[in-house]
Amino acid sequence: MKHFIYALAFCFFGAFAHAQETTTLDQLVEDVEGKGAQLRVHGVYEAYGLYVFSWWNPKNFFDRYDFPVYSKDLNLSDFKLKRHDKLLVQGEVESKGRGPEHLRVETLKVLKRYTGHGTEAHPRKIDLGDLVKKSRAVFKIHTISKTKVNGAPNHLLVVEYKKVVLPMFVSKWSSDLDELSRNDSVEMSFKLRRSPKSPPHLFLDNSQPTKRLLNIKDQNTKPADITGCLVRFPKSPQIKFDVFAVTQTDKWGHVRNYTLLNFSDFKLFTEMREKIAKLWASETDKSNIEFRRGRFINCSLQLRVKGTFNVVSSNQANPQVLISSLDDIEVIRK
Repeated sequence: MKHFIYALAFCFFGAFAHAQETTTLDQLVEDVEGKGAQLRVHGVYEAYGLYVFSWWNPKNFFDRYDFPVYSKDLNLSDFKLKRHDKLLVQGEVESKGRGPEHLRVETLKVLKRYTGHGTEAHPRKIDLGDLVKKSRAVFKIHTISKTKVNGAPNHLLVVEYKKVVLPMFVSKWSSDLDELSRNDSVEMSFKLRRSPKSPPHLFLDNSQPTKRLLNIKDQNTKPADITGCLVRFPKSPQIKFDVFAVTQTDKWGHVRNYTLLNFSDFKLFTEMREKIAKLWASETDKSNIEFRRGRFINCSLQLRVKGTFNVVSSNQANPQVLISSLDDIEVIRK
């Protein structure tokens, strides 16, 4: 069943049509440091000079890697980069020995500007809130990657605190971290480093235990019955059409987006998307729609959905609810 779901996902998601031939991280690093490699802009925080470029394995949608990026030779702000822009990048992949590989860009060419859906028009801010007063907190795992580059461990850990996404450096990778998945809720001790010229970074305090409070994969195959705000993930280089989701907020304030899918009945999946798309388009007060990192949320429109939870990969960006009937979707207007 798991392999069947992967196969059907290829029909729904568009990353493969835009990807290059590179299928391993080692090969990607070789390309970056040689002829150059095709990457996509994942995120930009210009105020902090923070850029993240992404690579997808064209044979596996769930196999991806995000590179924090900087340059000594170029002023990256001159390129006016936006999310999903397609790039040809040449440079050096540097290992800091305690966190993700950083990509030092030497040459950069914008191959194709992404112009879809106006998401680039929404400003992004880093507001740490009460995190600056803490040394231990509950985070949601935003990205976790346990890979090797040329045989050497190269682990990436990025966490969310409320609406903020932060990289976390790990001096010693433990087996506890190996077991984590994206969207898990984890209690961690940390130190915060801030600089006016660079983005905030967290450093994991290994002297204190890391405690997983919510294991998202425990939900897999269990019955789902959830109510939440309606979310629209707009068509992008990674997805062929708009995908809709319902939000859930846990007791620690972490928001998860449960995408609504059906992998076994494409006709039903199409009818479901069309039904929700009409509901989304019926919103006349655009002030009800909020933009958050690549998605639009409208809490004046809420859905109650029933189905089955689906979490098949520790690197799955969002948990899913598999819908078996249009009757599984109830529309609630505030």
